[in-house]
Amino acid sequence: MKIHFIGTSSAKTSLKRFHSSIVIKEKDFTLLLDAGEAITKALLHQYVYFNSINAILISHLHPDHSSGLPALITQMHLDKREEPLFIYSSINNIEKLKDLLYQSYLFQSRLSFQINFVAFEEGISFSVDEKISLMGKRNTHLDKYILNDVNKQLSFESTSFLITFANHKIHYTADIGGIDDLYLFKSELPTLLITEISHISFEDVLIVAQNPFPHKILLTHYSDEDKQNLDDFLQKLPEELDDKIVLAEDGLLLNLSS
Repeated sequence: MKIHFIGTSSAKTSLKRFHSSIVIKEKDFTLLLDAGEAITKALLHQYVYFNSINAILISHLHPDHSSGLPALITQMHLDKREEPLFIYSSINNIEKLKDLLYQSYLFQSRLSFQINFVAFEEGISFSVDEKISLMGKRNTHLDKYILNDVNKQLSFESTSFLITFANHKIHYTADIGGIDDLYLFKSELPTLLITEISHISFEDVLIVAQNPFPHKILLTHYSDEDKQNLDDFLQKLPEELDDKIVLAEDGLLLNLSS
């Protein structure tokens, strides 16, 4: 399986990097994790063909994770896609994603391919491919907005995921609310942690890194301004953690054995 970092930037737009998104590829199956603004250009920049994507997973509805979805669907249609596309999100977000496409005039009857929306429930494992399964758990990233929703119209589902492939267990956070969210899958003993670093501190990451699991931590979702500070922190890591914590860059490719 290959993990390809399409974008590693935070919500703040960068001239050098794209918003946080990842492609997971196993043989003939390709899963896109999140689709923020400019995802179509980000994929082209990393030489990922739109119609090679079999499924899209949306962690939450912040624009830097979801607003590029209509543009990506449009490009797939313009490229005359025929294969069905699966879109996965939490049971509380899936109808809002359907409405996003509808409000973008992307009607199923006019598309060249079928879109299959799949809602998952928290804590229940589901398969996206014969070799890849996921489990989602709600994190606290959006809790700070709840009091602002005076009309009670919004979903506050922000999901972290455990991605299981062969003997690998990957904890992918997307956006989180604090250090406690880094332990959502503690009992599953994830071997790899891919975590955002905009809403937690490097000191939080160091605390998690003291544990035997995960074996490796990749940091993503950081601004250009934060990069220098993160590089400085990494330079000062104790020797035993030197290879355990890595700052991901756009285009980083990891190969996981089966």
